[in-house]
Amino acid sequence: MGDMLHGGGNRWLGALFGMTVRYPWLTEGVHCDPRPVWKVWDDFGVAQSVMTGFWDENCPVKTTDKMVKVTVFQNKENYLLALGNWNDQEAAFTLQIDWNALGIDPARYQLYAPYVKDFQKEATFEVNQQITVKPKEGLLVYLRKK
Repeated sequence: MGDMLHGGGNRWLGALFGMTVRYPWLTEGVHCDPRPVWKVWDDFGVAQSVMTGFWDENCPVKTTDKMVKVTVFQNKENYLLALGNWNDQEAAFTLQIDWNALGIDPARYQLYAPYVKDFQKEATFEVNQQITVKPKEGLLVYLRKK
């Protein structure tokens, strides 16, 4: 968690590891407020979830860009994906979802990125739709029933 202290860390890439900054925290002139991300995590039930990180070869979600990583949080039949672009440039990619591993029907699901203050805009994607993420940023996306 020390990586999240210097200069406020990187809130998008930190989410891939289930990390945020401290609150309240002022470092290097950066006022850190993780409460908007905490709210998404609390609403989803991250504390009761099983986390499968991008480093796990059995992670059921990957991307078409090797520099864009995904960590999956599963809470019963609900999924929250933390996406992070490690590229130095914008990345356009699609998700590669192992539907059999998740045990769900792709025709019944969509991707929903809720509005998170100072983190991301609200967006909805189809499961095979291309997603674009700025360099060193990411998204928190629900994989949810239509």
